[in-house]
Amino acid sequence: MPQPELQSAQWLIKQYGSGIGQIESSICASTPMFKCAVINGVNHITEMYVN
Repeated sequence: MPQPELQSAQWLIKQYGSGIGQIESSICASTPMFKCAVINGVNHITEMYVN
C-alpha cells in the first residue's frame, strides 16, 4: 500500500478512536470499516465505512 494511503487510514483510525491496528494487514482485515484490493500488484483501500 502506498505510504500516503496508509497514513491517511491511520489518521482516520486515530480520529475515530477505533481499536483497529495501524498496520496494513490489520487495516485490510477490518472489514467493513476498510476494504482492500490488489490493483496492478499493489494493495489499495477501495472502500471505507465511517459511522
